[in-house]
Amino acid sequence: MGTDELVTARPGQISASYFSLWLAAVGFLFLGLGNILAVVGSESYPSQLSWVFQAVGPVLIAGAVAFQARRLSSRVGKPAVYFLVIGLLMLGLCCLHLSATNELWLEKWWSNVAQGIWAIGLFSLSFSLIAIASHKQGQVQLVLDSQPTSTGAPKSRVTVEASFLALFSGATGYLLYAVGYVQNLEVHGGTRWSWTLQVSGCALLAVALYLHRKKLARQIGAPALWFAIAGALILALSSIPFVLDPQHYVNSTFWGQSFWTVWGAGALCPSVSALLVIQRKQKLGRQVTAQLLERSI
Repeated sequence: MGTDELVTARPGQISASYFSLWLAAVGFLFLGLGNILAVVGSESYPSQLSWVFQAVGPVLIAGAVAFQARRLSSRVGKPAVYFLVIGLLMLGLCCLHLSATNELWLEKWWSNVAQGIWAIGLFSLSFSLIAIASHKQGQVQLVLDSQPTSTGAPKSRVTVEASFLALFSGATGYLLYAVGYVQNLEVHGGTRWSWTLQVSGCALLAVALYLHRKKLARQIGAPALWFAIAGALILALSSIPFVLDPQHYVNSTFWGQSFWTVWGAGALCPSVSALLVIQRKQKLGRQVTAQLLERSI
């Protein structure tokens, strides 16, 4: 989720603070563990602790983005940051009532409230990427319209490195994922089409990261990138059984619990990515310090 926007456009320089990176790492950890803990306890609904973790995780990730809001806004525009923070908050708030009384998950109206707010959050994340694409288009147009200065340098520059194809792939991915959840509200357990949309949406998120792989790998490192891609693919994998036979697998305790576990594993991958970025930032910091010491001698 927007990992590339937490780093600067300069190769090898990570501008995100350690606090923001740790907050994101813990947030994804909570989100992943919250889903994995869903299989602990009752077979009918996730435990209260599971919902608490699922509620807190996205809120922490939103906090990580908020602490970088000023720097991010200068790169991708304020609307994109607003949509990103709101979307992440919605992903957490959708579990708030369930973390108070987890039995509400068995009531169709309350479970629909949770899934509906989750869908709103996904729509907001999609709008965030669309806003980034719009911001980039505006910057590109300014560069094309601006006259060179006396030094021959353009008056404007493009601060969004992601290609339009990568941005729209990610935006479409979140959009399809959201629509899939909306359709789950209409039919209990979802339909083959709704689960197909969710699988396709998550797969497109992986495609978006892959399309931006060269620049992302240069910024955050290849291991962090591939963990993020693996996370999106695992999220897609979690829903595949329900595409084959929705009603059969939804009503199966084993497959229902497997969904939570696999989805949780996918959510843990970005946490590993954030930890790897922290490690890379420390390494780069040591290299810069060593270079400064050499120059001072």
